[in-house]
Amino acid sequence: LKQLIKTVKQLLAVTPAEQPRCLPETLSLLRQDCRPLFRALSLPRLHLFADADALVPASVAKSIELAGQGRIVSASGHLPFISQPQRCLDLLLEFQGTLKNG
Repeated sequence: LKQLIKTVKQLLAVTPAEQPRCLPETLSLLRQDCRPLFRALSLPRLHLFADADALVPASVAKSIELAGQGRIVSASGHLPFISQPQRCLDLLLEFQGTLKNG
């Protein structure tokens, strides 16, 4: 993971004008363990994982508490909604169908 973060930073250094201002803060999120926050949530949630994600391996889906709402999107990397938009939409619609209107 450290090597991946280093590589991303090196790539972004090439085009600093295009770098979003929030990128350093966003990258710092990779160092945080958010599992306690997820466990504390009492609202319905859907976690989408990608089978070829270099940042968050799909094995994480099996190792954390997901309240039954974790899905793995095949043939996708860290941004499955870009590489598999229709599949992600289908999963979102399926999840929406499980919610009670109320």
